[in-house]
Amino acid sequence: ILVPTSPVSGRAVRVHALATDNATIALRDRRLTLSRRHSEIVVLLAAHERGLSAEQLALELFGEGGKPVSARAELSRLRRLLGRELDADPYRLIGRVEADFLDVRRTIEEGRAASALEHYPGPLLPRSEAPGVSELRHGLDAGVRGTVISTGDDTLLKRWLESPAGRDDLPGLQLLLRRHPSDPTLAMLGRHAARLRSEAH
Repeated sequence: ILVPTSPVSGRAVRVHALATDNATIALRDRRLTLSRRHSEIVVLLAAHERGLSAEQLALELFGEGGKPVSARAELSRLRRLLGRELDADPYRLIGRVEADFLDVRRTIEEGRAASALEHYPGPLLPRSEAPGVSELRHGLDAGVRGTVISTGDDTLLKRWLESPAGRDDLPGLQLLLRRHPSDPTLAMLGRHAARLRSEAH
């Protein structure tokens, strides 16, 4: 799907892949909404700025049983969409690559919990089962959670628990409820925690 968009700065390629199964990629004067498989490839290439070989990409997409020929076929179809923005040997996105999930990862590395939460609307390609994407997604979840908890700020912890990525964080829920057992504003979170505990048994 191709729609006009405002130009991105310089040679930057901008990827949006949080809280959606179909990533979008902005390429100067156009924006593409990608298929799920192409979304996975673009996310993996954005996360590996030095690029990936067909063998590496097959492993990231399909696991141990992945075949490079399958990865090359997908990359060939993707190149018809991206044109010169996709290079080969190794496969990589040309120019400066920006991405919403990379922004979140940067805030985690810098320990900026409030900013991480603000820029994290939901998990990375939430229904993707590609091993490489799953690893990135779990790393972001754990990173945001850990950064929030390390602050000791219960307001931020509550925001995390109310977010799409944090709503099933039972240890986090229990931590907040132990700290504020009589807070009426936490009643809904308390009920959710009880439901999670019952489902765990």
